[in-house]
Amino acid sequence: MYLGVPPESLREEDRKNLEPEKPLLTALVKPDGNFQADNEGASFEGTISNEKDDKVQVEIKESHLNSTSCFQINALVKPNEPIVPKACGFSSIVFSYYFRVRSTADEVANAQDLTCEIAVPPEVHIIDGWIDASLIVRNVSAKPIRICTLVSGRRGVGKGSYTEIFSPDWWKSDRPRPANFAESLVTLYPDETFIFPIKIHYEYSVEFFRGLPLTISSGYRTGKEFAKQYDTWEGSIEAKPVSVTVVE
Repeated sequence: MYLGVPPESLREEDRKNLEPEKPLLTALVKPDGNFQADNEGASFEGTISNEKDDKVQVEIKESHLNSTSCFQINALVKPNEPIVPKACGFSSIVFSYYFRVRSTADEVANAQDLTCEIAVPPEVHIIDGWIDASLIVRNVSAKPIRICTLVSGRRGVGKGSYTEIFSPDWWKSDRPRPANFAESLVTLYPDETFIFPIKIHYEYSVEFFRGLPLTISSGYRTGKEFAKQYDTWEGSIEAKPVSVTVVE
């Protein structure tokens, strides 16, 4: 989900001063084709199915951003092609938004240099309202790889699910200075790891989690522009989701 209108819909002269697109909310597509995300006044859910040539069928059953809600969306699109809601309602202020189906096909080669896994016990206890887990990023190549460890987490909350994708080039606010990024570059030598802590605020999302197994999804992602600027690894990796039992 992105805030505003797709750059493709604007005149060329109006695109020149636009900042790079930054997703407002991201959902991972599960093996059964379902996806769902919910966080801080925004949510959407739906399914992806029926791949045709280089296109996919997308059904977004529900979506909203603050005071604006849009009706069901059906679209046959290519990866990264914008999906714009056609019919929406609002209670006060109108918030425009659109979607893209992101493909990581172009990042596969780089992604093979790193892997990641979620570390969490099968039974977790809530400590002061929080659940602790970790994302372990490992260099599985035969060469040194540099990554940035100063990251922001793109979070998504669904019924019995929590997703957090760590990225150094996505910040909702208070983006660090370039010097801060430069100080946070780490070189991973073959088989070395770096651990990103995953902090899940259980009490904040208790209506989504209580009474259900909790499935945790996570990953690490660095975009092309950031990688070029700081000479880091570029790509996207995702860990195998882990389901745990929560003990209150």
